[in-house]
Amino acid sequence: MALQAWSPLDKGALAGRTRADNPARRMDPVFKTVAGDRVLQETLARVAERLGTSRAVVALAWLVAKGAFPLVGARRRSHAESAAEAARLDLPGWAVGELDRASGRYRSLWGRCCSELSWSRVLPGLLQALVFKYILRGI
Repeated sequence: MALQAWSPLDKGALAGRTRADNPARRMDPVFKTVAGDRVLQETLARVAERLGTSRAVVALAWLVAKGAFPLVGARRRSHAESAAEAARLDLPGWAVGELDRASGRYRSLWGRCCSELSWSRVLPGLLQALVFKYILRGI
């Protein structure tokens, strides 16, 4: 059994996009939260700089390192190239650890999903909570 990561870059938030410049981003409370998370954004930027790659590549490689298969939408050639680079990148342990710590607050999504997320995201939120709780934390 394998986990497929739905919206692995959260509408670009994990690639460094922080402006809600279209309806999908404006209506997505998860995008707003992740885009405004300074700790996570700075950690992604620092790891990407140290590895000489982009935030998107680092975020996708982190998912792969956790055993997930990210489903990436590619509107441009550069998107497909980033996905391919992430598949080849063997993320070092220090980077996985930093990203785990920076994303730790999202592992408790289960308790917040119904109060903080809109109903349009409840089902994905519940699934994400189960994934974080049981798979990515390593039961």
